[in-house]
Amino acid sequence: KIADFGAGRGDFAAAASNKIGTNGAYYAIDIKNEALNAIKNSAKGAGFKNIHTIKADIERPFSTTLKNNSLHCIILSNVLFQLESKESVVREAHRVLQPNGKAYVIDWRHTHADLKEPYYKTVKIGPKTENRISKDIFNYERC
Repeated sequence: KIADFGAGRGDFAAAASNKIGTNGAYYAIDIKNEALNAIKNSAKGAGFKNIHTIKADIERPFSTTLKNNSLHCIILSNVLFQLESKESVVREAHRVLQPNGKAYVIDWRHTHADLKEPYYKTVKIGPKTENRISKDIFNYERC
């Protein structure tokens, strides 16, 4: 079982659905009805029966309605930088993730090897430095 917190358009839905097969479940979680409807329509059109949508505010504890320790994997892709309560989201992810489960976090970072320091300081992308979560909080593997 996989959950995509802040699934948006469902960029990982098809790949995850194929990976987990018919016995698995992919939960697309988002606060926007438009995003969830788009995911439902795409899944139906592609014949995926293991893609489920959940409308939830991932910053609210237990809003995902998923059971404790019920997931093998969580995806947080380009969502944390948009949130006020990152800690709440990490707590919710931890609550639903099985022991030894994996959390894949893809988010904005304040540096880029190709950008020169003075140029980068003038570009306003991603969250403010004080609102960023250190990569050291998560056990992560490169993919």
